[in-house]
Amino acid sequence: MRNLNRRISTRYKNLRIKYKLIVFISILLIVCLTFIIIGFQYAFNSYDEQIYRKSSQVLIMSSNRIEDELKNIEEVTYKIMGDDVIQNALLRSKDESLTKYDQYQIEKEIWETLTSYIGSEKYIQSIHLFDRFGKEYRAGGVPSANLYDHKDEMIEKAAKGNGSNVWISLKSSKNSIFSARQLKSYENLSLEKVGTLVIDVKLHEIVKELPKEWEDQEGYIAISEGDDIFFSEGNSTNVDKLDFTASNKQGYQIQNIYGRSFFVTYSESPYANWTYWNVLPFGTMFAKVTMIKFLVIFLFLAISISSIYLIIGFSKRITNPIENLVSAMKFVQKGF
Repeated sequence: MRNLNRRISTRYKNLRIKYKLIVFISILLIVCLTFIIIGFQYAFNSYDEQIYRKSSQVLIMSSNRIEDELKNIEEVTYKIMGDDVIQNALLRSKDESLTKYDQYQIEKEIWETLTSYIGSEKYIQSIHLFDRFGKEYRAGGVPSANLYDHKDEMIEKAAKGNGSNVWISLKSSKNSIFSARQLKSYENLSLEKVGTLVIDVKLHEIVKELPKEWEDQEGYIAISEGDDIFFSEGNSTNVDKLDFTASNKQGYQIQNIYGRSFFVTYSESPYANWTYWNVLPFGTMFAKVTMIKFLVIFLFLAISISSIYLIIGFSKRITNPIENLVSAMKFVQKGF
């Protein structure tokens, strides 16, 4: 290593003055460029952290907004569970000697009561009440087809909840989430099971009305339970390819799929053991910053090349007369 340094030092000393200037200035420019690149890298890392903080704050605000709406619907299920008309109608429906007219009256009472609750929350798609025999009483709009495919599963999960509200997500139902609660009789505090309440909630409508973090961009929110994504605003192809595995309760990742980078922020919520994800295309976020970065580097290189060209011309003006003088002196020294 010492020999190499000595060789380089000797070679540099033997160079002409103009070449020494060019080498010196070139090394100085390379050092400056290195510091600029390091500075840019540090700035980008700091910018990542700033974006993460902003994205994380917006994600937490969005998750709180979603959960506030879900809590309102949970409150509706509690009111229905304690509604005297619902309680009396379900208790009367157990009587096997009911006439068709009596059954019609019960269905009408339940339908009218459920309909009165439909308008209390704009995100309720439909309300379904299943009595102990499996008979359905329904009010509201057209429910998700997946509700009936998973009816038994919902009733079973509601039973495990033992009267408390249970949120049920289905991968096959991307736009809805379901609230399920087992209804029990308050008569004489018997707490006998009298039915199961299921509410189809328009989750996509709740998310659609959330304030967007980045205007005019392709970002979207996704929600997972464990490792399973049960709701996403985004393109299904992108969602399937992204890795929604959270190593902490809160953080961010930069992921690449199909040659595109995505800035993924996540936050775990204790409300229903869900994790909220905010996915933003990295390229569109950093388009202006990247353009400025390359513009600065291009300008620096252009200035550097121009500087080297000017230095060569300037060094020639200084060194050429000296070199001509040295040549003349050598010529005279030889006796010519």
